[in-house]
Amino acid sequence: MDIYLIRHGESYNSTIEYYDDDIKTMNPPLTERGIKQAANLAVRCKSIEFDLIISSDLSRAVQTAKQILSVVPCEFFNKSSFSGN
Repeated sequence: MDIYLIRHGESYNSTIEYYDDDIKTMNPPLTERGIKQAANLAVRCKSIEFDLIISSDLSRAVQTAKQILSVVPCEFFNKSSFSGN
């Protein structure tokens, strides 16, 4: 079994503007650069056969995972407990 740990792309600074009251934490999305980073990562992951992608529910992590899922068909699981909330 192989396990890949992937960090999300660049995100906006965590300011009060990005506070998510539902999950009680900062939740900034990816920047345009972060979206491009995630898309480039997806291309690099295209040849890998993933069984499952696991992500926190923070928007930057989900955005990054969805870029990979757009080229790698597999199960997707995200949960708030992975973001520490």
